[in-house]
Amino acid sequence: MPPLTRASTPSSMMNSTSNFDHPAAPLDPANGLELESIAKRFQIITGSSGRLSGFLANRLANRRFRKDLWALDDVSCEVKRGEILGIVGSNGAGKSTLLRIIAGITPPTTGQVRRVGRVAALLDLTAGFHFSLTGYENLFLAAAILGISRERMRAIMPEVINFAGINHAYLEQPVRTYSSGMITRLAFSLAVFTDPDLILIDEVLAVGDAEFQARSAQRLLQFREEGKAMIFVSHSSDAVAELSDRALWLDAGHVRLAGGASEVIKAYSSYLNTRIAQRSRMDAEAAMNDPVIAATVAESAEGIITPPADAVFESVTLDNGDGASCEVFQTNSALRVRMVIQPRVPLQNVDLLYQVLRENRAVMEESTASEHGLELPDGGEPFRVTLRFDPLLLLRGKYTLAFHLIERNNPAKIHGSCNEIHFEVEMPFTASHVMPSLIPSEFSMD
Repeated sequence: MPPLTRASTPSSMMNSTSNFDHPAAPLDPANGLELESIAKRFQIITGSSGRLSGFLANRLANRRFRKDLWALDDVSCEVKRGEILGIVGSNGAGKSTLLRIIAGITPPTTGQVRRVGRVAALLDLTAGFHFSLTGYENLFLAAAILGISRERMRAIMPEVINFAGINHAYLEQPVRTYSSGMITRLAFSLAVFTDPDLILIDEVLAVGDAEFQARSAQRLLQFREEGKAMIFVSHSSDAVAELSDRALWLDAGHVRLAGGASEVIKAYSSYLNTRIAQRSRMDAEAAMNDPVIAATVAESAEGIITPPADAVFESVTLDNGDGASCEVFQTNSALRVRMVIQPRVPLQNVDLLYQVLRENRAVMEESTASEHGLELPDGGEPFRVTLRFDPLLLLRGKYTLAFHLIERNNPAKIHGSCNEIHFEVEMPFTASHVMPSLIPSEFSMD
C-alpha cells in the first residue's frame, strides 16, 4: 500500500476515526458489528541506531529511518446479531490488531467501525487485576473498569464464582498466590457475565481444564441464542469450524477469503498443509545430503516387512442406536457401530483400538476395548463387537472412525484394520452440556 499522506487521503477517510470514542450504531439493525475499509498503519524505525539517535530519528521524523507498516489494509465485514464470526490467519496476519480496533483500544488509520453498545473484549483477561488484592477485591476492581456498578457486581457475584469454580477460601487470598489458570478462569467468568452486546474472543478458550473449556464453549453458544454478536480469533482451526457460523481468513493484513466457516477453514487448512509439506520436503532433501543419514535410511528401509492381515472386519454398520442407518448425527444424540471380526488364524490377547479423527486427520479421541472393561475372545471363531456413543458429545463438523485389531501387550502390532467410517455431526443451537474434550463411549459383545 502506498504511503498515506494528507494530500492523497480523501477527506471522508481522514475523518473516519472521529467516532473512535463513541462508535456509531450499525446501519442495519440486524447487525451487531459493521467494519468498513479498516486499515491500520504503524511507523517503524529501520536500520541500526542507538537509543539517542533512534529517539531523535523518531521525533524529528527523519524519513530515512522511518517506514510504514500496514498491519491491516481494507478490511470490511459485518457480523449479525446471534452470529459467531471466526477469524483465522498466521502470526502477524492482523487478527489481534483488528480486535483491538473493534474494542476501541486503538483507532484505525482509516475506515469506520459501527457496533452495538456494551463490548466484552476477552483479549488480555488479567488486565486490571492487582496481584496484592484478594480475588473478591479484584472482581470489584475489574468490574469498575468495565463500568459495572457495585450493586450490579454484588448481584452477579454468585454466578461469576460458581462459573469460575474457585473455592471461597482462595477468593479471600491475594491473587499473587493463584495459579495462572485460576486467574484467567476468574477473569473470564467475570467477562462473560457482564451482559455484553458484542463479544470479542482472542485465544481465551484454552484457559482452565477440559471441563471449564467445555462450559466456556457452552456459554458462547448461549450468547448466540440470546442474539449476541461474537468474533472468535483462534489458531485452532477445529475450534473455529465448530463454533463459528462464518469465518474470515486474514493474510498479511488483507482478507484472503470470507464465507461459511467450513469453506474457509478447509481452504486455510489446505494452505497450511501445503506449507508444512513444502517445508518437510526441504528438510528431508537437506537431511539426505548428509551421507550418514542417507545410509541409515537406506539400511532401515531394507528391513521393513508388511505382514498380511490376520483378521478381517465384516458387516460393519453405522446407525443412530435404534437401528436406523444414517451418516449425519446431532450433538447429544446416539451413534452406534456394529461389526463382525473374522480371524483368519487363531489369535490370542487381542484388543480393539478405535480412533475419532477430525476432517484434518487430527486424532480427537483414542481408546481400546480393554480400557472399557471388554476382553475379546481368543481363537479363530468370528465375534461381534458394538461401540456406542451416547450421548454423542461432538460439536459440528465432519469426522472419521478408524478401527484396528491389535495385540494387547504390543499395540504396534496390528492384526487387521477396518475401512474408515465417515460421518457428520450437526449441532442445533439448543445443544446443552457439550463436552468437546470428553467423548463417553461403551463397548459390548453379542
